[in-house]
Amino acid sequence: MPLPPLLLSLLAGLVLAPYLPFERPALSAAVAALLLLVAFFLPFRWRILPACCGVCLLAFSLVTQAQRPPEYPNALHRFVGAEPLAVTGEVYAVGRSSSGNLYYDLQIEHLINRGLEIPVNGNLRLYLDASEAPFVAGDRLSFMGRLRRPRLFGTPGEFDFVRYLARRGIFTLAYVKRPEAIARLAVRREASLFERWRQSNAGLIRRALPHRPDLAGLVRALAQGERLDVSPQHRELLASGGIAHLFAISGLHFGLVAAGLYLAGAWWWRRSTWLLELCPPRRLLPLLLLPLLYGYLHFCGGAISSWRAFLMLAAGALVMVSLRRVSALRALAAVALVLLLSDPLLVYEAGFQLSFAATLGILLMMRRCYPLLRERVLWQRYPLLVMVTTLSATLATLPFMLLHFQQFAPAGALTNLLAVPLVSFLLLPLALLGTLLGPLCPVAARTCFSLCGDLLEGLLRGVESLLNWPGLAARDWAPSLSEWWLVCLLLVGVGLLFAGRRRLTACALLVACCTMLPWGEKPAIALTALSVGHGEALLVSFGGDRHVLVDAGGFPGSSYDVGERLVAPALARLGVKRLDAVVLTHEHPDHMLGLAKVLERVPCSELWTNVAQSRLPETVQQRLVAGDLMLHVPSPGWQDLGAISKGLQLFSPGEADNANDRSLVVYLRQGVQGALLCGDLEQPGVAQLLAEPPPGPVTLLKLPHHGSRHSAQEKLLDGFEPEVALVSAGNGGRYRLPHPDTLALYAQSAVPLWRTDLHGTLRLATDGLEWRVTRWKEGAFR
Repeated sequence: MPLPPLLLSLLAGLVLAPYLPFERPALSAAVAALLLLVAFFLPFRWRILPACCGVCLLAFSLVTQAQRPPEYPNALHRFVGAEPLAVTGEVYAVGRSSSGNLYYDLQIEHLINRGLEIPVNGNLRLYLDASEAPFVAGDRLSFMGRLRRPRLFGTPGEFDFVRYLARRGIFTLAYVKRPEAIARLAVRREASLFERWRQSNAGLIRRALPHRPDLAGLVRALAQGERLDVSPQHRELLASGGIAHLFAISGLHFGLVAAGLYLAGAWWWRRSTWLLELCPPRRLLPLLLLPLLYGYLHFCGGAISSWRAFLMLAAGALVMVSLRRVSALRALAAVALVLLLSDPLLVYEAGFQLSFAATLGILLMMRRCYPLLRERVLWQRYPLLVMVTTLSATLATLPFMLLHFQQFAPAGALTNLLAVPLVSFLLLPLALLGTLLGPLCPVAARTCFSLCGDLLEGLLRGVESLLNWPGLAARDWAPSLSEWWLVCLLLVGVGLLFAGRRRLTACALLVACCTMLPWGEKPAIALTALSVGHGEALLVSFGGDRHVLVDAGGFPGSSYDVGERLVAPALARLGVKRLDAVVLTHEHPDHMLGLAKVLERVPCSELWTNVAQSRLPETVQQRLVAGDLMLHVPSPGWQDLGAISKGLQLFSPGEADNANDRSLVVYLRQGVQGALLCGDLEQPGVAQLLAEPPPGPVTLLKLPHHGSRHSAQEKLLDGFEPEVALVSAGNGGRYRLPHPDTLALYAQSAVPLWRTDLHGTLRLATDGLEWRVTRWKEGAFR
């Protein structure tokens, strides 16, 4: 059975599974097994169709089952609730989230509920407010905390954190504010050999670079694949320079380690007449080196790129033993198939996608280019080889870089010419040599790490200099779904062109597909209520061409930036390239904190608000001073929004003691339909709004202040008699909004109340006749 059709069928099933949820994985697995059994007994030429269908159905079953929490009675997730519990467990991993939060992954042993000790089974991710990691893997910890389940907000473009944790076997979260609230128990599991070696090596690196902890973090990443101490500034620099891949344990690291081990082993092999008579070293020695490479895999943490490199080397070793010729592409397909069958959620990981895409791009390009490069002299061949490798990897990974990071690094083509030889022949050998010498001669190891840090500092300065050249700075590009598919199809077309002239027909078909991509409906007015927790972010779109953002959400006292993590990705996913204006209704953080990152990621020329300039986020103030953003302060009463006023008006209540009662009110109108967005008005503000009503009907009412009972909800309902109501609220939390009195009021009125806490992101669209409400589900508004 050929591998490519099976792999493509598996990939299709894994990718489509989230959009076509199947709630009965056992039935899907049974049908898949039946199809595979039928394929086994069919003649060879008839096997492909049932086998591919069976593999696709199997993928559906694997994804569904992998995302379900375990069902046994003492599973940890069964104790999720509002009541704090005493939890005891052992740390098995330490890391930092993308927002910089320190976390510990624990294997939980037992918990105490109402004085009763209960043995439990399950993993927990514990977040901790601390700059340094006070605990290490192997520590047994005990703390008091409230357990909760991870959940998605339900916004377009949101990172699927629930699936990310499910792949790691984690279905429960907890949070502790201070390290002092966690007790380290006296009894500790004895650390393994690799753990002790990693901890000792990390200590040597820190002592070798005592005054440069930021460089020590990068040396540690090179030596053992741990990025815990890499600073955010260095992460951004490496990503902007296109060299972040050099600091992840991958084929480069394994290739150097394998080459060193092979040279040493071959030297020893050739000293033995018996071994030479048995077989040449290249036939059996690679297989004998696999246990050592497997040990290195565990030492460096077992990242996805590390597993891919190790399995490729293992496949090569088996090919050497069997004396068979197998193409590198076929070996790559076999490795991908094995990894995905053993870990189906791996397909959604950025590391898996980038690692395999880069390798595939390099292999495809080299098939065409290497025969030409081989004819060049050495001093020409090597830089050309680096350029071709970098270009092919950059193009192959471009769709996934845009999908996950919305960033393109044009400097990579030049920086890799400098960085790849420096890392390959100096930095990485020094880091590996220091790691090897650490247990034997710590002084020599520290010398290696110190020299590695000096060279690394020079490399970073060179990258910074190149990034200052015109056109080489990293560029943020958040493509819409249609644009992303267009990039993918064009790159596949380029790949087919390199595959030969016979594929020109396929390229023409791909171009035709690009012109027929769906662009979605464009109603006259669409109001998109983004689910951003206890906060508010509303997008008003006119015909799909003009866009106004009303507030940008925010979590006060949290490092989680709603603008960066939710609002900006949602705008990109919805195809919003530019905002015609932003309306900031008032200064409270749950409406304002996300604004800075949104304006940083999405171009906008106008800000309408009555918030004092000095109270705006600092980066927004800088934009106003630089003239990149024009500030408009509306006068009391109703008014238009200048050039974008068609269908949209603002109401400013004027001065009030309460910031909520100074909230700007937005009114939209199309035909006989009108929408009123009331900000966070409370009773005095609502009274003023009712005294000066909008100039048209109100058929859609966005409840003020997240459905609070202090916002005269009954007066608004009676005064405007809307057909549909909307409230932006968070799930749970201390505010418990919308208030039960508000819910009872709308239940009695029979006016449908749509809630972002229950229904996720909502789109309410009209062409002037009626409001159509759709929910964001499985990647689309349905």
